[in-house]
Amino acid sequence: MITMIHTVFPIVNNLKAIFIKKMGNQPVTIYNMVDDSILPRILNNGGLSPKIISNVYQHISSAEKMGSDLILVTCSSISEVVDIVSPLVSVPVIKIDDAMTDEAVKIADTLGVVATIKSTLNPTINQLKKKMVKAGKEIKIVPLLCSDAYKALINESNPEKHDILLYNAIESIIKSVDVIVLAQASMARLLPKLKKLTNKPILTSTESGIERAISVLKKQY
Repeated sequence: MITMIHTVFPIVNNLKAIFIKKMGNQPVTIYNMVDDSILPRILNNGGLSPKIISNVYQHISSAEKMGSDLILVTCSSISEVVDIVSPLVSVPVIKIDDAMTDEAVKIADTLGVVATIKSTLNPTINQLKKKMVKAGKEIKIVPLLCSDAYKALINESNPEKHDILLYNAIESIIKSVDVIVLAQASMARLLPKLKKLTNKPILTSTESGIERAISVLKKQY
């Protein structure tokens, strides 16, 4: 049994479909927990707070008590919480962006990191910097925050406007980087259009994160 913990509703069905597709003929039970209070609270607080960390831990602990074999945290804004609480949990807890950031550090010299909210942009950059130190590698990071796209998606329920704003923002930095990281799972659907814009690597967290989760899950059996 897999439990995914989300902070927004729009990605739930898409991630579940990717999981089922990649599991192939192997039967899998997938449950979803969505707490859409977390992102607004992080934004209002200016970052993670002890209460938010405690709430995320409660969700992870509940998933463990349900009998989950693996827990996947699908929001990069709370990825840092996983590092804090995973030693307290007896089952694997996977960050959706872990595989993506590993690959970015491996292949990039100049890296564009794209997000629509600061609460994702800063933790993603922090993860990358930690991995750069571990790898003994210096990478120039070009951050790109596209707040208007977040407002279009969450406040206006307008995914088309979100995609246009995001595409135009990425187009403005594409010449100055050799790899792009899309720091939020909700951005992955933009990938086909971006591949027509450039042949440079564009990394997303959804497929690579789920592939890593499946790899860890298979080791459980």
